[in-house]
Amino acid sequence: MEKEKYMDSSLTPRERAEDLLAKLSLEEKMAQVNCVLIPVGREKEAAAFCKYGMGEISTLEFRNFKTAGEAAEFQRNIQKMVMENSPHHIPAIFHMEGLCGAFIKDRFRLQSVSLNCVA
Repeated sequence: MEKEKYMDSSLTPRERAEDLLAKLSLEEKMAQVNCVLIPVGREKEAAAFCKYGMGEISTLEFRNFKTAGEAAEFQRNIQKMVMENSPHHIPAIFHMEGLCGAFIKDRFRLQSVSLNCVA
């Protein structure tokens, strides 16, 4: 079986992107410009909402985990669901609304530093 052009790493990023965009349905493209917050315990509900994949997942829910391991497991499960739902298996981007990184209780995180640039 021949590999899809968008999966062929020997092609340029532009060639791969053009191939993938030509194959995506309108629903898949719209899913890629959306972001969702998936509350713990409502993953099955979210699967129906992410039926064409999802562009971004907010990690704000990570603040409820006690360990980084719990957060990583939750993220892996969500990513698996998103990629299985996406007809072209596109992974989601996970993001946090802040510059400090994942907000996990009692864990070290770097504080934001303000830099003043003078021209």
